[in-house]
Amino acid sequence: MNRIVECLKYGWQFSRGEIPKAADFDCRFKNWQTVRVPHDYAIEGPFDPQNDKGNLMATADGFPATLDSAGRTGALPLAGTAWYRKELFIAQEWEGRRITLEFDGIMSHSEIFVNGTLLHQNVYGYTSFCVDITDAVKYGTSNLVAVRVSQYPWESRWYPGAGIYRNVRLVVKAPTAIAYNGVYITSANVSEQSADVVIHADVIGSKAGLQLEAVLLDACGEAVACGSASVDNNAAALSLHVTSPRLWSHTDPYLYTAVLTLKDDTGALDTQEIRVGIRSIEIDEKRGFFVNGIYTKFKGVCMHHDMGAIGAAVNVSALRRQFRILADMGCNAIRTSHNPPAPELLELADELGFYVIDEFFDQWRVKKTTNGYSMYFDTCAESDLTATIRRDRSHPSVIMWSIGNEVGDQSLPEGGQTAQFLAELCRREDPTRPVTCGFDNEEGAFANGLTQAVDVVGLNYRQHTYKSCYERFGRPLYGSETASCVSSRGVYYIPRKQALIFDEDPAKQIPNDRGRRSYRYFDYVEIPAPVRSETEVSSYDLTAPNWAYYPEVEFAAQDDYPELLGEFVWTGFDYLGEPTPFGMYAKGGKLARSSYFGIVDLAGIPKDRFWSYQAKWSDRNVLHLFPHWNWNVGDVLPVCCYSSWNRAELFVNGKSAGIQEKKHGSANCLERYRLMWENIAYEPGEIEVRALDDAGNVRAVQTIRTAGVPARLEVTADRPVYAADGDDLCYVTVKITDAEGNLCPKANTRLTFSVEGAGEFIASDNGCQTDLEPFGSCERDAFNGFAVGIFRTIKDFKGEMRICVSAEGMKNAYLCIPAR
Repeated sequence: MNRIVECLKYGWQFSRGEIPKAADFDCRFKNWQTVRVPHDYAIEGPFDPQNDKGNLMATADGFPATLDSAGRTGALPLAGTAWYRKELFIAQEWEGRRITLEFDGIMSHSEIFVNGTLLHQNVYGYTSFCVDITDAVKYGTSNLVAVRVSQYPWESRWYPGAGIYRNVRLVVKAPTAIAYNGVYITSANVSEQSADVVIHADVIGSKAGLQLEAVLLDACGEAVACGSASVDNNAAALSLHVTSPRLWSHTDPYLYTAVLTLKDDTGALDTQEIRVGIRSIEIDEKRGFFVNGIYTKFKGVCMHHDMGAIGAAVNVSALRRQFRILADMGCNAIRTSHNPPAPELLELADELGFYVIDEFFDQWRVKKTTNGYSMYFDTCAESDLTATIRRDRSHPSVIMWSIGNEVGDQSLPEGGQTAQFLAELCRREDPTRPVTCGFDNEEGAFANGLTQAVDVVGLNYRQHTYKSCYERFGRPLYGSETASCVSSRGVYYIPRKQALIFDEDPAKQIPNDRGRRSYRYFDYVEIPAPVRSETEVSSYDLTAPNWAYYPEVEFAAQDDYPELLGEFVWTGFDYLGEPTPFGMYAKGGKLARSSYFGIVDLAGIPKDRFWSYQAKWSDRNVLHLFPHWNWNVGDVLPVCCYSSWNRAELFVNGKSAGIQEKKHGSANCLERYRLMWENIAYEPGEIEVRALDDAGNVRAVQTIRTAGVPARLEVTADRPVYAADGDDLCYVTVKITDAEGNLCPKANTRLTFSVEGAGEFIASDNGCQTDLEPFGSCERDAFNGFAVGIFRTIKDFKGEMRICVSAEGMKNAYLCIPAR
């Protein structure tokens, strides 16, 4: 009696607003829109500061209790009520079986109705849940599933998405079956010679004489171990011994498959397959983080869950593209900030080899936003945390549970008790992984017992306290949030101001409500920042908010304290909402709808500091010169280079501007990791950097030439072939060049995207934080020479996507891409 699993993607009706009797078949409302799920109803826009304008509580940013703001949640229309409806045919032969609906996430405050009956309510938009609809359905006919979504304004500090933004499945199985998220698989006694795969399964429905059989298959489908156990008190446990296992790690993410079969004396009742990674982890206070006994450093990024122009609606190919870009940078870890991720993210992390800190909450009892999770913490925290761990604990990629981020409870005497409560829940559900939390008030967290409650201490922007915290806390430490450098891709302001990022002199420190020391902007003195008319931030990678710093500060701290486990940069990609330092403070200028923090912009185009991290984290040969070479005669500017080599020589129109060398151990962090030539006079022509080895040999060369007028469109797709499954996304990057192929670094050419054949246009973007063109527009201005169009394959339409990009005064650019 095999289970039936159907992903409910198509045929959903959707409408915004409250609709009388929307859960009933006889609802008279006519203005339903047909949508597919996952669906983010707010991403279509339009952008409008009225969508999230208000007097926002923003204590998490270290400022006064409230600020006039706009753009904090992306200036997108997410607040309010919406309805989804879908008819389901329930076959007559399913009578007597258990029928459930599995929801991976609904944003937020959802109510699930079947045939007019309310069956389930869920508050937290990031929690997955299962609804048993067996007793509410009628057999041999259509049944109506209705979902009411009610999202409040100021629930979130960033753009959370809206609606049924994660997958929904109909599951039909035997009355006695493996429970929803009831399988827990881990590994023990791991070595290169052997390992034990430990399996625990919960069973729903009681029946005598049940057996659980398990077969472990390798990647070729060959059985390498098998075993069975009796079901007792609705649970079974067994261990499979594997000889010469291939161990899972970042460098070799090898996966087995466990096939579990629940049987009685009549035969199989239920079968479930789960991918398994055999690995061990160890975190030691003095020695660091080890995977399978091998020392490993976190080279990580924090990631919000939206995927730019397509919003929060989960898509595997969009996630895979992000992973691919991060891997190219040398990244090996992700912190899911600040909420549980979509299941697909963990599946990809398992497959591609990323370590994941799975985070639960952004707030506990102390409020950060007007209608935030603090309102529900006491009633929902235990069930939400438990549900997430039971869903995610079989993933080898998950290496720590994070119980919170910068919670205000650090300042409360009872905060330690709350931390202990959450940590013990984690250990109850999964004793194999350590518990962590991201602290930004280490003094309060230590005094009130929060740091003592967790196994590993995460510190947000506290790099100057690493030494003292290490000496006092008696816990392993890592940078749970670092840098928060901000920039707009391809924007450079001169003169570049040099300013002190951190002042050790207490007399010069600026006090705030967190007792933090003085952090300052390089381009700006403080927040609220003076607003340039462009509302852009320089890409010299020296600008940071008052709590943060440029990347090299953290590089130096990690190198100086090797016992640290590593860092998680804020953030890997730009994300919707939280547009620090612009937009949310409503001080004039353009509205910004997305963040400036990302190493990669919202469209997926790397900013300059991408190569800084690549040079530091990866084993690639890296040579990246900036800025562009289109200036005004008479301009004097700094030229910089990110490189994996220690020395390089700069040439301006063939004339040497000198050799620069990294100064390892210097108190100036920039000198340790960047190559910089100050006061270079601009001359039209070219600049060239030559990387030199220790013997003075040239190892690599990069040249940037002064570009002429925009003349050509260069288009490239992110992959050569796509799946005709109706879900696969094709990202087409447009680069605007002059007639000789040089990037036009200031081009904002108007582009038009179109497609014929086996694909459809979905969205476009250019990475500009202040571009308020709706993402669904097929017309888009380039931003500093680049833009991206997003296309989707059509289900079962095999053939070619014939993509065209056009611009006035230039020849059209074409791509013919197969969908198979």
